[in-house]
Amino acid sequence: MSAVTDKDYIDSRLETVSTRMLGEVRTIMAEMAGQQKAFEARTEAAIATIRELIDNKFAEQDAKQQRMNAELIKWVVGVMIAFGGLGITLGGLGLGYVTFLLNSSLQKPAATPIVIYAQPAAATPLQSPAPAPSAPQLR
Repeated sequence: MSAVTDKDYIDSRLETVSTRMLGEVRTIMAEMAGQQKAFEARTEAAIATIRELIDNKFAEQDAKQQRMNAELIKWVVGVMIAFGGLGITLGGLGLGYVTFLLNSSLQKPAATPIVIYAQPAAATPLQSPAPAPSAPQLR
């Protein structure tokens, strides 16, 4: 064989092998691209499902928090009303107690005794009344 013919033969063989390998690489890359797209689709679907679950959980938590806030407000208002009533009641009792203490602790002026003076007797003598008839005594 001559060098030119050998070179041409090797070049043609190399070209054939390169073309065949390039075709196989392109086929493998196409398969991998398809697998990658399928993987991306599955991943996107899984992410969408996870997002939906998270959104649902957040909605549940938000509703629960709203109920708890309403319950808390109800309790705070109820306690405030109860303490207000208790304060008014104790304030009234305290005011009554203080009024009682002030009224009982203040010095009351001593009452002046009522003095009745006997009138002087008249100058004319009084006649003694007739004795009352006495009842017969039994023995």
